[in-house]
Amino acid sequence: LKYLSAQQNLILRVVDGYFGLLKAMDNYEAAISEHTAVKRHLEEASQRYKAGIIAVTDVEVAKARRTNAVAAKIDAKNELKNQQEFLQQIVNPPVEAFYRLRAPFDLTPPIPADRMQWVKQALADNFDLQVARFNVALARQTLKSASAQHLPTLSLGATLGKTTQLSSDGTRPTVERPRTSNVNLTLSIPIFAGFGTEAQAKEKHFLYQKSFFELETQHRKTELLTNQHYRGVLTFMSRTKALKQASTSNEVALKATNAAFGVGTRTIVDVLDAQSSLITAQKEYQASRYDYLLEGLRLKSMAGILDTNDLIALNA
Repeated sequence: LKYLSAQQNLILRVVDGYFGLLKAMDNYEAAISEHTAVKRHLEEASQRYKAGIIAVTDVEVAKARRTNAVAAKIDAKNELKNQQEFLQQIVNPPVEAFYRLRAPFDLTPPIPADRMQWVKQALADNFDLQVARFNVALARQTLKSASAQHLPTLSLGATLGKTTQLSSDGTRPTVERPRTSNVNLTLSIPIFAGFGTEAQAKEKHFLYQKSFFELETQHRKTELLTNQHYRGVLTFMSRTKALKQASTSNEVALKATNAAFGVGTRTIVDVLDAQSSLITAQKEYQASRYDYLLEGLRLKSMAGILDTNDLIALNA
């Protein structure tokens, strides 16, 4: 059971590390896009200022945004390197080929759709919870053995032997083989051993209580996390759909803001804000897709049904 639990944890670690790398790649690409856009807007603002169309304030704002974009790109590149090393720590060889998520893919709720069925299965089949139950049973048996040391013991033993002897009557040697048999009954009564036996029994009693409380804690944790991951799948499913629409809306808003800036009804600040909102929405949309898939795997892990077939399905 511990091996199967460790296997599931490894699957989750690999997927989490891989998706973390994809998130870092998305953030780095977004940082490059934002830096390129801000740089372009700065050049445009400088030309408009020279032509006397806009004030110098817009140029200074664009310069400040460009500086921030440069810093963000440096941070994103460093985070990408960190995520590559984190994934390499798990799989050992450097990961050089990356596959991105297909866009779009179906967002479906957990099957079965009944949350209580997931909780019931988790309480029955979760590997960590089963290990905790076995630990309680083992501690109970150990306690019984320690308590039994106070009791007298009665043991029965029997031996049957055959010996060979050489004797002589004065004329020629003869061989005699007399048989021997013994039966003994032993009663042992423990009297006093410096309170050692009593101390051991108390220790096993407290260890049994500890294992029982750990079982109760694991039981509550399993139920809690199963509920959380089930709701998490539904939450990220709805959130992904909303962020996809938000990306489309922000893209339209950016086009409208650029058009308004061209006729002088919007400032460069408005354009930069609209550009930043679009990039943020796109990053959050991609991140929400990763979280949706990972949350589904975590739910299966709590129910004890996560295996390598889920990775095969994820690769598809």
